[in-house]
Amino acid sequence: MKFFSSPAAFITSVMLAIFVFGIGLTSPIWFLLDGKPPVDAMKAGTPITIVTAIGMVIVLVLGAYARRHQRFDEEAPTDVPSQSMGYRHKDKIVHIVTMAMFIVPFLTIIVGMLLRKVIDGDGL
Repeated sequence: MKFFSSPAAFITSVMLAIFVFGIGLTSPIWFLLDGKPPVDAMKAGTPITIVTAIGMVIVLVLGAYARRHQRFDEEAPTDVPSQSMGYRHKDKIVHIVTMAMFIVPFLTIIVGMLLRKVIDGDGL
């Protein structure tokens, strides 16, 4: 259980999430590369993409819940002004990248659903 509190656990979980959610959200592209026609690839990949988006929401909720109920070390100093500025900067970068990981795919899915009638999959 010490692994979960180590810095490597955070990096490992982020890389695993990027890999898994990236494959799920791009499944229609993988079907295209496999040789399926565009319309068939969209039909086969849409359920996988929807389940992946639902999984992202569930992971986000569970992560927020776990973060809120995380036990902090009582022995750790609470006020470290010299290092806290660098940590805050890194923390903001991590938050921005994580938000972009969730927002960009959702916007792509929404735009794709809105423009579904305009996309000509047979014209490729």
